[in-house]
Amino acid sequence: MNKRISIVILGLACAMGAQAASINWVSLGTNTEWNLVDNWETDYLPGDNTNGVPDRADFFQGSDVATVTSAVTSSNKVDILMRNNGNLTISADMPDLRLIDVGINGAIAGFGTFIKQDAGTVTARDLTLGTDDANGGLYELSGSGALALTGFTVIGANGKVSMMGSNAAFAAGNGTNDNLTMLSTGILDFQFDAAGVGSIDVADAFIVDSTNSVLTIDALAYEGAAATFDLVTFSTNIGTFATSNITVSGVKSWSVGYDADSMFVSLVPYGPGDTLLIGQDDFDGAALYADRTIVGGANSAGGITWAVVSRDNIQYPGMIDTSVAAGGVVTQDVTDVSGFLGTNKTDNIFGLYRAGAAGGGRSLTYTFDITGYTNLNLLVDWATSGAYQESKDVSMSYVIDGGATNTILDIGVSPDDWTETMDNGTELTRTFSFPVTVNGVVTNSLTDEFQTYNPQIEGMGTNLTLIIVMESGVGGFGGMGMDNLKLYGTIPGTPGLPEIGDMTIEVISGGTEVSLSWLTDVGYTYGVQSKADLNDLVWDNIITNVPGTGFEVTVTNAVSPDVEFYRAYIEE
Repeated sequence: MNKRISIVILGLACAMGAQAASINWVSLGTNTEWNLVDNWETDYLPGDNTNGVPDRADFFQGSDVATVTSAVTSSNKVDILMRNNGNLTISADMPDLRLIDVGINGAIAGFGTFIKQDAGTVTARDLTLGTDDANGGLYELSGSGALALTGFTVIGANGKVSMMGSNAAFAAGNGTNDNLTMLSTGILDFQFDAAGVGSIDVADAFIVDSTNSVLTIDALAYEGAAATFDLVTFSTNIGTFATSNITVSGVKSWSVGYDADSMFVSLVPYGPGDTLLIGQDDFDGAALYADRTIVGGANSAGGITWAVVSRDNIQYPGMIDTSVAAGGVVTQDVTDVSGFLGTNKTDNIFGLYRAGAAGGGRSLTYTFDITGYTNLNLLVDWATSGAYQESKDVSMSYVIDGGATNTILDIGVSPDDWTETMDNGTELTRTFSFPVTVNGVVTNSLTDEFQTYNPQIEGMGTNLTLIIVMESGVGGFGGMGMDNLKLYGTIPGTPGLPEIGDMTIEVISGGTEVSLSWLTDVGYTYGVQSKADLNDLVWDNIITNVPGTGFEVTVTNAVSPDVEFYRAYIEE
């Protein structure tokens, strides 16, 4: 029976007017040779072969997309050259490639040019990622995907290698000056699963640009105890990641270190009683949610604003505090009566202006995974434009697992006068105030500077749906801004301390000192106690404030004829 590999080439319309086409791989019997034209249903090889060298196919041009789901052979040493946002997904063996080159001349930021491998083994001589492209190129290994190189690896100009999960494997070089070299803003990314993460094994030198290379680690999915994981093993290490270029998320504490043959990370996961960030949106890229949906968005002059905006692109000028320059340079202007995009507010926010719609025609809705968390706690920043007395009619409500709707924050209208202070000190007396009701209790009024409100969410479940609306009302709808939404949750249970294993005791220095060694955890400090007789009621403190490293630590103390027993403990 013939095997088929579907190679779907979705090319951009170009000067020749080419349309998207499907190319099916047809394996004739046991012959799975990549460069056998008869194996291709359309009788030509994919890629740009205008150079007349069929074993050096420029594989993906334009926005070409392909998926390999069964084995391909390439005895003629095919080059896989990814260009201009071409994409390749690999789920089967692809042996004996010559070059893999990803990310040259890409046009889409965020790794639009990529290879993603979730199964099979790919073998090749050399790998280059993003060296000529500011937007980079990505090679992502997940599932049981394995990449084996006999030559060099170069990660630079925003090139990125991503190791996803504990079964992914990457072996680089054969020990003859075949290095893994990180240039400029090259990125190594490690995404833990419940068991850990796979390592990159470099046979020769691991070379890091200590100024610009980036290391990112996401251990939120890890379910084990405090532990240390090798990220990169090597024969030689040249350069290390600057602390400012390392980001580790999803754990209580961590440290990245090096020894003679590896770069490793030591992690202490969150545990019972710990509170952690489980949801977030700052509208600038810091996002942590299952879904965000904006319905009815618009940002037009004199019309509706219900969109992510900044002072650089907002269409309605009444939201901009004209007395305050970007970055917080304040000029005194007694006529200042409007705007909230003022002091130090140069980033994105979610803007609301005249967006009320009868029947809830516009909404901002989030879905968060709250499985296993208690004590849900929401923080969100709000501000208002001072020029408007109209009804705001903005509310936030939530639903857990399809249950009842609970309104937790309500911004309405009050008949009481109030005073608003603008950024420049101008005080404005209003005939309408905009009280904020949080969980049914009136709290501080809105101002043109962003303030943090803290509505509480009651209950537990699996999915939390958070809904923000601006309803239709009398008198129009004044401008508002929302920013820095954060949702926290607590892991249930009683906090526990890590166990301390056996202590190794050795007499050294000609019998004058005793060496004491035991395994420690990152994030804890330890002490050592002694006693002469186990029947004694009190242990004596002899050593304190020993920081945990995730490895074995050793301390020394003078030998005493009155001491027969030692123990280590975790200091409170």
